[in-house]
Amino acid sequence: MSSLIPNHAELADEPALSVGTGGSGSPAEEAKTILLVDDDAMTLTVCGGCLEEAGYCVLKARSGEEAIRLNRQHAGPIHLLLTDYILAPKTLQLQVAGRRTQSNAMNGLHLMREIQAARPSTQVIVMSGHSDANLESLYHPKNGRSFLKKPFNLETLLRLVREAMTDRCPA
Repeated sequence: MSSLIPNHAELADEPALSVGTGGSGSPAEEAKTILLVDDDAMTLTVCGGCLEEAGYCVLKARSGEEAIRLNRQHAGPIHLLLTDYILAPKTLQLQVAGRRTQSNAMNGLHLMREIQAARPSTQVIVMSGHSDANLESLYHPKNGRSFLKKPFNLETLLRLVREAMTDRCPA
């Protein structure tokens, strides 16, 4: 089975935050914890469900601000930050006096810096549907970060997550 995660999808009425223990039946304390951040509810639901079924504890947030709040509230380790690079939904682009104004919403790079400042051992995978060679070159496994280009299939997601967990995360 090869499911693709689209570049963008309509937001669904889903809770922004949820925690799962994974389909392995492992308690959350034993599972590796992933902080999954995307402003797209479908991506959160599909990727989060896939990761939970694979046995990971998944903390979900729709914004950088919610992710920071979860990071502060979560007592255990966060092994991996899996974040979209562009976190501000299009609805945050405002029309003011005939000019477009950009929101001050936190992007994936700012979020990564905040999380790694508080938790230096947290690994990072940045996702994006935007094609930018400079962006992709910043996120390379040799730098402790990986880049996941949207659309991607769930097998690719799981492979990249497993690599991040086994190669660079302490048990």
